[in-house]
Amino acid sequence: MTTSRALLRLSAAVLATLTPASGLTLEEALDTPGVTWQATGPWTGLATTSARDTVDAVQVTGVDDDYEQRLSTTLTGPGTFSLWWQTTAGGDEGNLFLEVDGRTAVYRSSDPFPWEQISVNVPAGTHTIAVLLRPDGPNTVTMVDQAAWIPGQRLPAAVAMEDPDGFWVLQGNWGQTAGTSRNGTGDSATLTYPGGDGYFSLSRLLDGPALVRFWQKAETATPELYTDTYGKRLPTEWNSKAVVAGGRPGKGAMLQLFIYAREEAAPLTLHFDDVEVVPLTLADAVDLAPASPQFSVSEGSNEWGILLDEADRRHTGCAEVSPGIANASAEMRAQFNGPGLLTWSWRKWSDLDEAITVSVNGNPLGIFNNDLDRSSGFAHVARLLEGTGTNSVLWHIQWGDNGWNPMALDDVLFSPPAEDDVRDAIDSDAVALYATAGTPWTPQSQMTHDGADALELAVAGSSGRAALTMPVTGPGLLTWWWRCDLPEGSAFRLHHHGHEARTISGQTGWRQEFLALRSDPEVVRWEVFPNGAAASPSHRVWLDQVTFVPQNLSIAQALDTQSITWTGSGDILPAALPVPESRDGSDALVLIAQPNFFAAEAFVKTTLTGPGSLIFHAKIRRGPDYYGFPASYSVDTAFHDLTPMPGPDGWTAFGVHIAAGAHTVRVSPNWGAVLTLDEVTFTPGDGYALWASSAIPGGTLAGPLDDPDGDGSPNMMEYGFNTLPLDYRSVSFPLLRTLPSGKKVIEFIRDLRRTDLTWTAEVSRDLTSWETVTPESVSKSGFMETLQAVLPPTHPFARVKVARD
Repeated sequence: MTTSRALLRLSAAVLATLTPASGLTLEEALDTPGVTWQATGPWTGLATTSARDTVDAVQVTGVDDDYEQRLSTTLTGPGTFSLWWQTTAGGDEGNLFLEVDGRTAVYRSSDPFPWEQISVNVPAGTHTIAVLLRPDGPNTVTMVDQAAWIPGQRLPAAVAMEDPDGFWVLQGNWGQTAGTSRNGTGDSATLTYPGGDGYFSLSRLLDGPALVRFWQKAETATPELYTDTYGKRLPTEWNSKAVVAGGRPGKGAMLQLFIYAREEAAPLTLHFDDVEVVPLTLADAVDLAPASPQFSVSEGSNEWGILLDEADRRHTGCAEVSPGIANASAEMRAQFNGPGLLTWSWRKWSDLDEAITVSVNGNPLGIFNNDLDRSSGFAHVARLLEGTGTNSVLWHIQWGDNGWNPMALDDVLFSPPAEDDVRDAIDSDAVALYATAGTPWTPQSQMTHDGADALELAVAGSSGRAALTMPVTGPGLLTWWWRCDLPEGSAFRLHHHGHEARTISGQTGWRQEFLALRSDPEVVRWEVFPNGAAASPSHRVWLDQVTFVPQNLSIAQALDTQSITWTGSGDILPAALPVPESRDGSDALVLIAQPNFFAAEAFVKTTLTGPGSLIFHAKIRRGPDYYGFPASYSVDTAFHDLTPMPGPDGWTAFGVHIAAGAHTVRVSPNWGAVLTLDEVTFTPGDGYALWASSAIPGGTLAGPLDDPDGDGSPNMMEYGFNTLPLDYRSVSFPLLRTLPSGKKVIEFIRDLRRTDLTWTAEVSRDLTSWETVTPESVSKSGFMETLQAVLPPTHPFARVKVARD
């Protein structure tokens, strides 16, 4: 049965290649005289008005779920190639691909989509281009038409991106527009999109792993409707970007960028310019000099490769290996001239028996196999190498029965002890300090914060990495002053356990920063990240007055709630902090989330007896590895997001209703985030009754539905809107507004302290029947929050209902 089916398939392939059913050859139907096509599967030349040119096209109908249908040609470049394709019937489990030299350059689900253009900038040499359909069943129908091959030509978009010989595959209407480059005089690669739901891409085929730098800009009034491969909003001003195309050295790699436009998107014009491709080696991937590390694998294993995921965001990827066989091993060796501090990051993607054993000169440094770290970011390691002279370090990775799970190394940095004048310049006498060798950190007295001296680094011309690393044992606060004069795209960063914690860039004056450190030994590092930006001799960074202050406040002190008993877990630090890190200018509570899902949470909790209102202020720093919402609170088992919407002081106010009885309240940051809490208050009792007794003396007409000032807003609305119940001029009502996008919304402002009220937005077709719609918070100013709910086009009427809990 299996043999018979295979023979039938082979027969179908031969027939499709030689004798299309309509009598049209593949070349005729595709409009490509002089280009020879081969087909596997029932590709058919077809005369049809449904073709892109309304004359003829090649069509294929899916055979079954696991049968691949392929249409291909071989071309000798340089030149440009283009085709149009569409799927007229199908399902989301099928797939459509454009392959170039065996690599997938464009991918489409075989859900139906209209005619779409693919263009290829073909470099010199012989190359194979193929369309592949892997259907989800026999009902999938795909058409290809108007293929064009022009030898010797370059795609205008590739020329505009300053990469005319690059192997580009473009999906969508990409062209070249004069006067649109980022310097305003040249041209850029331009995509013009008519609006609506859209999907377009740029792919750059590479000889091996590489860092690709480019500039991008979107011209649209609503840029939030467009996101790229990594879920980032497209900027409306020229913005630099660096992306790693991973793979194995010596083999092909590919950069692929997707742009998505939502259904309600306005017409879009998108510009790309100044593309630069920088090849990467395995040494680059672990951030070491090219001659330093040596990589090896056991016999029969897959080789090391470069993965775009990385620990320190240097845009060099990480060195990754998954052997593909059981009981395999892999190694990385490197030498460092000690003594000094060695730091590195590592990652595993499973909870199986993979482990890394690290040794120096044959002596063990540790075994690293934390199964709870899988799929959740890199763990950071610091070890002191005490040996003088050559320290030979070996990272040995061992797999068990399952050899398919990758392990990765990244961000390897060795730093000898800093010289005394470097330590003195930043006033760091109390703690150890390590500085990378051969980097021009210079003590000087011309640019200082304390008026005495400071440390300076000239960015231009510095070879290798320039970093200052400091091990510190908390709990306590690390403070420092820094400033920078850097070219666009560069940054001066502080890394905390291998993760970016603080950053400055551009031209700044002196700024003070604070970092809360937990009770375990910590490692912080100051380093300049040039990201390929061209630095002039004037570009510099400065560091001064580095101080570590131990802390011993209680949680209640930090939260300004001496009458409430709090408990906490994980990395929490009650600390004396000045403005703006403390909202009250004296202290605050800092909760530091670990950068992975499986690590212990940092949280504080208490039990409150209601009814009452819990009010607090929060400042949230999203970490580089955060997932979804950055922080949350819970009342008993009901969880709610803490979405930052800071005011001018950087703080966001929150209000929580505590119902009658005893309830457990818990607050926690999400993975990779830092949450600071301050000025927490709990007011027990009926919130409305307390307000009415103060705002309406004597209690006359003090009921929730009374209107003592006759302004049409009953007391309960005055309470919720924070207006005056005895002043008819103090009134606030919901408004109907039309947004720039044309959508109609009902907008209202509520007082977050009125936690005993429930606000419901409703819409209606006829003022008789009402339907609930969900309002979204659009801004906050102190305790006043502005919300908007969208009116469906069929529901022109809206209202806001307010009820007491």
